[in-house]
Amino acid sequence: MGFWMTSSNLETGSRSWTWRGIFFHYVSDAQKFYILRERKGLIEDGLFTTTRNPNYLGEILIYVSFAIMSMHWIPFVVLGGWVFGFFARNMLRKDSSLARHPGFAEYKSRTGLLFPRVFPVAVDTGSMRHFESRSIGKF
Repeated sequence: MGFWMTSSNLETGSRSWTWRGIFFHYVSDAQKFYILRERKGLIEDGLFTTTRNPNYLGEILIYVSFAIMSMHWIPFVVLGGWVFGFFARNMLRKDSSLARHPGFAEYKSRTGLLFPRVFPVAVDTGSMRHFESRSIGKF
């Protein structure tokens, strides 16, 4: 058996993804709650600096860790159906709703829908085109 196939390494790796998921899911929900309580509009800082849906990312990471622990392919198929059938639809619906806010087009161009955007994207600013990117490490 390979290194990652031992049960203790599998369990440790799965726990690592669980805790990362819990962090993203709950911290982003708390950030959204407290910021929207103070002011309305786009949240462009903190966990929302490089991704528009850190809460969904966290939830998906939690479910991935459960699928890893199962050591079977069926949970991955179910999770894939859930991600593309439920989460993706809700993320796109949320983007449509946020599009009414000023500055959303620029925010969308520098953030990823689910995963942090790493590579620069051309942004049309009217008369000129320029490239922008954000580092993943800036929160």
